[in-house]
Amino acid sequence: MSWLPVSFDRESGEGCYLMRMQPDALTIEHGTHHNSWTENGCLLAVFEWRKR
Repeated sequence: MSWLPVSFDRESGEGCYLMRMQPDALTIEHGTHHNSWTENGCLLAVFEWRKR
């Protein structure tokens, strides 16, 4: 997998980035306790934020 930050701020852990998953890639469990898997590969737009 690879990623490209668009507006992601490492200090706050918030923002947006693009994530490319290669064929057969699998993410670790995250968020609402799910994971993502791709057979052929994909490009995702990811938005991360925290409740305030």
